[in-house]
Amino acid sequence: MAVVSDALKTKLQLKYEKGSKTFSNCRLDVTDEELLTVGEAINSLQNKPTEQIVKVVESQLIQE
Repeated sequence: MAVVSDALKTKLQLKYEKGSKTFSNCRLDVTDEELLTVGEAINSLQNKPTEQIVKVVESQLIQE
């Protein structure tokens, strides 16, 4: 049986030396480049540097 992944939610997470901030409800069709651009824009408004910009995808696995 084949397994298919169906994306349910996409989140953008900015990781700092001490902690992180997660932005939920991102569009499912957003590209990695667009998320990185948004993460960098948000980071430019912060007082602390971002160590990582992470895309978090929650998916449902379906057997076909």
